[in-house]
Amino acid sequence: MRTRPTVRLASVVRRPTLTRALVAVAGLVILVVGTPAWTSAPAHASEPGPPGTPLMITIDSLTPGEIPEQGPVQIRGSVTNRDDEAWTDVKLYPFISQVPITSRAALTDATALPADEYVGDRIVEVEASVEVLQPGSSSTFSLTVPRSRIDSYIGGAPGVYWFGVHASGASASLPRDEFADGRARTFLPLVPPRTKGAVGTALVVPLRRFLGREPDGSLSDPDAWQRSLSAEGRLREAVEFGAAAGPGQLSYLVDPALPDAVRRLENGNPPRSLEPTDEVIEPGESPSPSPTEDEEGDEGDEGEENSELVTPEMETAATWLTELESVLQAQELLTLPYGDLDLAGAADHDPALIELAGTQVSTTLDEWGLTGSPVVGSPSGYLDAGAIAATDPEAPVLLSDRAFLGDAPGVASLDDRKLVIASTGASAGGPAPGDRVAGVALRQRILSEAALRVLEAGRRDPLVVVMPAGLTSLGAEEFFAGLDVDWVDLTTLTDATARNGRTVGVDDLVYPPRQDMLELDPETFEAADGLIGDGETLQNLLTRNDSVAAELAEEALTGVSYTARQAQLSTRAGLNRSRVWVQDRLQSVEIGAPPGVTLSSATGDFVATVTNRLDQPVTVTILARSDSGITVTPRETVDLAPKSRTSVLLQARTTQAAVHNVTLLLTDAEGTPLGSSDRVPIRSAQVSNVIWVIMGAGVLLLFGAILMRLVRRIRGGPEEPAESAEAADPVETTT
Repeated sequence: MRTRPTVRLASVVRRPTLTRALVAVAGLVILVVGTPAWTSAPAHASEPGPPGTPLMITIDSLTPGEIPEQGPVQIRGSVTNRDDEAWTDVKLYPFISQVPITSRAALTDATALPADEYVGDRIVEVEASVEVLQPGSSSTFSLTVPRSRIDSYIGGAPGVYWFGVHASGASASLPRDEFADGRARTFLPLVPPRTKGAVGTALVVPLRRFLGREPDGSLSDPDAWQRSLSAEGRLREAVEFGAAAGPGQLSYLVDPALPDAVRRLENGNPPRSLEPTDEVIEPGESPSPSPTEDEEGDEGDEGEENSELVTPEMETAATWLTELESVLQAQELLTLPYGDLDLAGAADHDPALIELAGTQVSTTLDEWGLTGSPVVGSPSGYLDAGAIAATDPEAPVLLSDRAFLGDAPGVASLDDRKLVIASTGASAGGPAPGDRVAGVALRQRILSEAALRVLEAGRRDPLVVVMPAGLTSLGAEEFFAGLDVDWVDLTTLTDATARNGRTVGVDDLVYPPRQDMLELDPETFEAADGLIGDGETLQNLLTRNDSVAAELAEEALTGVSYTARQAQLSTRAGLNRSRVWVQDRLQSVEIGAPPGVTLSSATGDFVATVTNRLDQPVTVTILARSDSGITVTPRETVDLAPKSRTSVLLQARTTQAAVHNVTLLLTDAEGTPLGSSDRVPIRSAQVSNVIWVIMGAGVLLLFGAILMRLVRRIRGGPEEPAESAEAADPVETTT
């Protein structure tokens, strides 16, 4: 036999006469001690209900979202039996508190109350019933509460009232009693119709996501992307939520790298490409002619074949991009630094990346003709003073009210930097039990926050709400309809905060030690810098590609994002794997030198071989490093076709007769080494000055001997011919 908890004050049935008496007593208490302080407790995003309650109630619709001047309040929802036995004669009653909440701090404390805490009395004159509720089954209900009934339970003071539904029934083991067997709670504000003015309210929908990459540049975990972009996925819900809003009623805070990543998915998630990005027509070629009618028919058949290659993942990505473009055309676009850069970590370890991320442009947003307004901020709402100082001074800084000591202003100024402060409480949603950020729960919390601002004396702070990650588009139309009240001005972040803020100092900001511990470390930023540098070298190497450096820079920025904090080691490893991929391509262009070179004089030529193993044309230069006794003059640039080899003539000049070890390195056009090198010894056989003297003396002796012989011939007369001598001596001739 199961037993009920011994204390369930929230379910005690109280009559209107008793209620009025309690209101009078409570009013005296408030005059003496102020608004009651609620016990604070950790807030949770979603709770199914208090322990031990067999029935779970959800409020799916609450119309209107405030206590109206006249007319009823209607509640629609469902009750579910999560017990293992049937429940019968289930009665559902609305309830309301007698005393309103009149401060933001008290509202925050109220939201943290345990789910079974007493907060208000049942309005027993209004009920709905369910005869039988089998285990695991649900039934819908509707309750209409006239304004007159509400007046009989409250004193009519302005503020925020507890409101909700109690369920009471019986089962085989638990008979009916006064305890609640299920409950749903929310808030219902009361703002007098004579209240002047409206609170500028901005709802900011963040679009952030971890953008992990494979070594070849493709996005990792495509299945997770498919779930996130499909119906009921987180990114899909965030976009469809905005489709229900009127123009200018939302502000989207977008990481520019996100739509670029989804565009890659739409294109089939291809690997990184080194293909030419310029259009070069070789000599003798002509542009492709327009297809004839017959060719157009063939193209149609080919198009049908290509359409078969479109995967469900590509279609999902295309649908999401189409919806996002439509929503962003109607709503305010706020852009984060590219890749959602970890600003605090970058300010400490690599400030240059902050400027790079701020100037990097999303090609997808650019195609849509959308530029957006730059905004800086972190998902946690915390940002230290160093990071704020390192960012663009023209970009507003979006912070959480938890980032301030004491009461946070709506807008502030820090060293002429505009700070916009978002409400943490409004983003947290409604009270337990139930889904705190479901449509009704979240809307009522936003309305309650706005009501307390409009009821405050003095200047009203704007209400900025960064919408939670679990945002759902279910009931989005009713969500925005409920915000259409006289005292709420639903507008963009820029318009809601268009005022001079309160001047604050660095000492007014809070940056918890945990946030400092979560920052990305120097090694991760070093890996990102290395990838950016390697990308520039690779682009300089490729003759006809001028985009790979930007692509690798974008990838590097996403690797040092706020979302990478939760997986820092794996993210850093991913950056290093991408670097290995790039370096393998750089080293695919090699240089080879002869085993040795002997110069016959002080100057001579020799040949080196350059090999391109890539499928793309490349342009390289050769750098020679040696001692001071020799200089090697290479050609300025060397162009190689894909998969080719060429010989390069190099000239060496020596000033010392010795063996010089020369190292030949391949570099890009900017002189950055590619990784390939070879070493060649060069021997100088330089002729000395003594040899030149000896050779000169020999030449002089030769010419001197010739001259002396000529002189002797002239002095001795002409010699007789040989024929005359033979005729004078016939014997000798015979012999």
